[in-house]
Amino acid sequence: MIDQQLLKKIIHECTLDDFYNDYHGISHWSRVALIGEYLAKKVSVDENVVNIFAYIHDAKRLPSGHNNINHGEKAANLAMMLYSHGALDVSRDQLDQLTFACQHHSDGFITSDDITIQACWDSDRLDMWRINMIPDPAYLQTTAAKTEEAITFARELNRR
Repeated sequence: MIDQQLLKKIIHECTLDDFYNDYHGISHWSRVALIGEYLAKKVSVDENVVNIFAYIHDAKRLPSGHNNINHGEKAANLAMMLYSHGALDVSRDQLDQLTFACQHHSDGFITSDDITIQACWDSDRLDMWRINMIPDPAYLQTTAAKTEEAITFARELNRR
């Protein structure tokens, strides 16, 4: 569960017009956090990093129709800014994982040897159901995310 003060700061920095009704807004962030929590029960990851990633990774997207190519890099910069202002309670190693995961989450099929970063990306990719796309296990990295059980869990979150 994300700290409510941190969430308020992220929302304040959010660049989406209507993050309550956007495919990349708060409902997506919440599902990514739940999927991350689910994956953390299956594989050994830093759940704090995965949880913070869920709420930061798309916070710097621009409204639909705008160029969002660099939104991952902007999200990484947001994480560093929050860290430098003392709003993000993570170690330097955790910050490095978080910023790398944010910066590269939308770079297409990129891989990492770091299981926590893999879980961040898988948590986001498993929420493809929100745009009526079935997550393809070929684009998932953790063994836990590739299971039918995980894919079904993510699908059910989008039926609520």
